[in-house]
Amino acid sequence: MSTQEEGGPAVALSDPLSVGLCPERLQRLDPFLEEIVASGKRPNAMVLVSRRGKTVYCKSTGLQNDGSKGSLRESKAPIREDSIFRIYSMTKPITSLALMMLYEEGRFQLNDPLWLYLGKAWKKENMRVWKSGSPKDDNVVTVPCESSITVLQVLTHTSGLCYGFDMEGLINPVDLMYANAKIDVSRCASLQEFGNTLAKQPLLFQPNTAWFYGFNTDIVGLLVETISGMKLSDFMEQRIFGPLKMVDTAFWVPVEKRHRFCDNYFELMQKGQSRMWNISRKSSNKHFTGDGVPACCSGGGGLVSTVHDYARFLQMVLNGGELDGARILSVKTMEWIAMNHLPGNKDIASMPAPLPGAYMETQPEGEGFGLGYSVKINNTAGQQIGSDGILMWGGAANTVFWIDPKEELFCVWMTQLMGYNEKDLPVRVRLRNIVYGSIVDRKLFQSKL
Repeated sequence: MSTQEEGGPAVALSDPLSVGLCPERLQRLDPFLEEIVASGKRPNAMVLVSRRGKTVYCKSTGLQNDGSKGSLRESKAPIREDSIFRIYSMTKPITSLALMMLYEEGRFQLNDPLWLYLGKAWKKENMRVWKSGSPKDDNVVTVPCESSITVLQVLTHTSGLCYGFDMEGLINPVDLMYANAKIDVSRCASLQEFGNTLAKQPLLFQPNTAWFYGFNTDIVGLLVETISGMKLSDFMEQRIFGPLKMVDTAFWVPVEKRHRFCDNYFELMQKGQSRMWNISRKSSNKHFTGDGVPACCSGGGGLVSTVHDYARFLQMVLNGGELDGARILSVKTMEWIAMNHLPGNKDIASMPAPLPGAYMETQPEGEGFGLGYSVKINNTAGQQIGSDGILMWGGAANTVFWIDPKEELFCVWMTQLMGYNEKDLPVRVRLRNIVYGSIVDRKLFQSKL
């Protein structure tokens, strides 16, 4: 593997035809990337496509840093192959996998209640569930929690925990309670402190009765720390990043790598302004460039990474838990993770919706949920090309990946724009159209050649 000067590992490319992809069709990604940046809809864009263990496409366009007052650099710098991105919720599959490494060791069971490891604050007798009302009107009504949250439920977002996105409580009154309690994983002294504070807030619904995106994977990270006896960052470095040679993936960016760290933006177009706001130096981003690893590492959204590193993680998953001789999990455990674990094998759309219109991260039709990411269980339901069994997740700055085990293919998309409206520019859908439109190695419904 070659190394770029003063940078991270380079991505080695292979001939697309060697893995059944048409090079000319795959090149349709070129104008797509150029268009999305030239139009001002994204500050930059990078795509990596791999099939059957070979990376066949890795290109980028746009600026890594814009040199503005809010930028991490004083002058403009183009995006690089080894640029470092905030991957936010693409941290979740890694944190969930870390916990499943302990599962393989017999350290816990999926139906174990959280309180066995996290203490009595997580017992049902000490928890409440929101029923009606809002703190704004001082009329909140809660009811007793009928069952204790289990490990499985935090892995699958069926626990009743929220995410605090709706800080004004316009849709979600529990989010307003989170805001009033100042729940913020990046500002806590430890994951234990964060978990103790979170357990005191009402759940949005009774555990295992609905699906709702929340702080669940941060609690998964707390479980990793509690069960292993190691700090989450140390566990990941020693057990995952080191063995997989993910050299630029961490919970912060060291000084010597900051010349490769992308600016981060917030889209203002939805607020009637035709520009992006550089938020790289705002307080919400400062923990990435602090003096060291944060005291409280967010297993739900705290990592930074590169396309090279994340591709190595995805290839390990696609290989069934192994890469270049480093065995992370058994193939059986990887298959178990990749199954739909929602009650009754339902998709997310079929689960009760506690708050219609709330943020979901994924298209719910035809999407189940495994132990760390969504699992496609009905490919035609969502009207997106692909295969049953696709594993997918994204991040708050518009990053996304998907793995298609049937096609032995994965794709990583990186950029840094928060607050975007996916309906205005359906990047994920268009990416799939182009990538799947390059598969040419067989006749209709035949197995791969």
